[in-house]
Amino acid sequence: MPQNVHEILNAVFMMLGMVCLFAVLFLLVFRRLKDRYAPVQTVKAQVVDKYVADQFSKIYGSMARSPQYYVVFATEKKKYAFRVSQFSYNGYKINQRGTLKYRGSRILSFK
Repeated sequence: MPQNVHEILNAVFMMLGMVCLFAVLFLLVFRRLKDRYAPVQTVKAQVVDKYVADQFSKIYGSMARSPQYYVVFATEKKKYAFRVSQFSYNGYKINQRGTLKYRGSRILSFK
């Protein structure tokens, strides 16, 4: 292949990589802003499920496992799943009822 074809392909792949990077960064910032500026919602809810999902990532050439803790609440209208810390995960009990206060994808309180 002529040299200029390699340069064109290099430029195309660099542009695609930059577009993908921009898209990921945009989505991360958008989610953070959405959570920060979402209105606070308060609903009567019940804990209907709890689960741990394993997230794997490659760090320094080896696979690392990091558990992600989730609690699922049911309201009159729908179900909500929230990612929580391991500490708070242990505090939620199945069938526990209360008032759920949340903003975006973050639990503010459950009493």
